[in-house]
Amino acid sequence: MIVSEEWRAFHAWPILTELAARGDGGTITYTELAGELGHGAMPRTLGCMLDLIGGYCHRNGLPPLTRLVVSATTRRPSDGYRKWDRSREGEVYVFDWAGVENPFSYAKDG
Repeated sequence: MIVSEEWRAFHAWPILTELAARGDGGTITYTELAGELGHGAMPRTLGCMLDLIGGYCHRNGLPPLTRLVVSATTRRPSDGYRKWDRSREGEVYVFDWAGVENPFSYAKDG
């Protein structure tokens, strides 16, 4: 099965929103997220997919979900995350994610 970045974003969205909704400051490493996504996802290939999610959050005034994805070594997001407005990153754990539909639903079948 060939999967698109949008397909990965569709499947990553609930992983990230459920992690944020726990409200406990939890994070997920790039390796862990790649493992959850499967289908050949590798930590170093998640950038485009995370850009889709980060861009959606930014354009729609949502806290940056991509803040939750961190390096196993540094426990911080990658340099790519820094291009987004980080002023709202603390809101990611208190925002009502249940009220936001998965914006990548159009890609659920690949």
